[in-house]
Amino acid sequence: MKKRKHGKKPDIKIAKLWRSLRRRIKSDEHAADLIFKELMKAKLLVCTCGSTDFGRESGARNCQCVDCREEIWFTSNMFFRKAKLLRAYLAAIWFQQNDAVITPSHFAKLLRIEYSSAWEIQHKVKLVIASHLPAESMQAPYKVFIDITFRRSLESLKFTHPSFDCPGEDGGQTERENNGEQNSSEQETTEDNSTDAEKMKDFTNVEAEVYSWLTDQPVSFDTMVAKGKFSVGQIMGALGLLEIENLVTAFAYGYFARKTEQPKKRLPSNQAPAAIITQLVYCIRNYHHGVSRKYLQLFLAQIWCAIDKKRWGRNAVMKACLVHPPISRTDILAYCSPMILSLGF
Repeated sequence: MKKRKHGKKPDIKIAKLWRSLRRRIKSDEHAADLIFKELMKAKLLVCTCGSTDFGRESGARNCQCVDCREEIWFTSNMFFRKAKLLRAYLAAIWFQQNDAVITPSHFAKLLRIEYSSAWEIQHKVKLVIASHLPAESMQAPYKVFIDITFRRSLESLKFTHPSFDCPGEDGGQTERENNGEQNSSEQETTEDNSTDAEKMKDFTNVEAEVYSWLTDQPVSFDTMVAKGKFSVGQIMGALGLLEIENLVTAFAYGYFARKTEQPKKRLPSNQAPAAIITQLVYCIRNYHHGVSRKYLQLFLAQIWCAIDKKRWGRNAVMKACLVHPPISRTDILAYCSPMILSLGF
C-alpha cells in the first residue's frame, strides 16, 4: 500500500469543492443568476421608484422594474462591476468561504483563465475581507513576520530583502520623476536641539545617526547606503524601528522623511501574544510558502476569515462582496500593508 504524500489532503478538499461548484454554477450566465438571487434575497436591489419587483431573462445582467419599467444593471456600482468572469469570481468566494487555500496558478488552471486574472480576482476578495478588520483587534508589527516575507513585489527595493518593501503607515507616495533629483542630493540634518535629543535618548547610535540623515523632505534609501557608515541591514533595521515609533514616514520607491508631528508611539497595548504570531507564521509558511511585505495584511485577513466563524459564518463572504464598492486592478496595486498589522482576533 502506497503511503500518501504530504499535501494531498488540501488537494482533496479543493477537488471536492470544485466538483460541488461545477454542479451549481456551470457558466457565467448561471453565476449572474446566482448573484441576482442573492441580491433579491438580501433586499439590496431597489428601483428608483421604490419597487423591489423585477423581471429578468435568465443569464442577463440587467433587469426591468415591474412597476415603472426602468432597466437596471444590477452588477453596476458594486463589487462585480465590469466583471467578465463572474463564474471565476464566485469560485474565489466559494473557496474562501470554505477555507480552501488555492494558489493563483491552480485557480487559473481549474477555471481555465489567465494567471493574471486569477491573481486579481483572489486579491479583490482578500481586500473585501481586509476592509472588515475591526479597529480594536489584536495587532503586531510587521517585523515579527519578517521570516515569511521573502516574496518580491513591484515595490521591493533593488539589492534589499523583500521584507523591506516601502509602504508607510500613511500610504504616502512620491512621484517617480523625483527619483533623479533625490538621488543626486544628500539630505543631512544638523539640528541638535533638546527636542531631538529627548526623542533619540532611547535609541542606539545607528538609529540616532540614521534619523539625523532625514529631514521633512524625502531622502532615498540609496543615498543613505552611499554614505558608507552602516550596512544595508543596519539601515533597514533602524528605519523599521523609527517607523514603528511614528518618527519616520516611508514613501514608495525607497524614500523616507521625518514626520512633521512626532508623538512618541510605542507598540499598541493590544499587541498579539507570541503564540498567536507563531500560529500565523506557520499557516502562511505551510500554505502560501511565504508572501510579500506589500500584501502581508491581506493574507492575515484571509486567515482571520478562516478562523473567526462567528464573524464569517455561512455565506458571509458573498454578502460582504455584494455590499462592497467596486475594486479595480489599480486599487490592488496601490494597496500597501501598514507597519502595524491587524490580526482580526
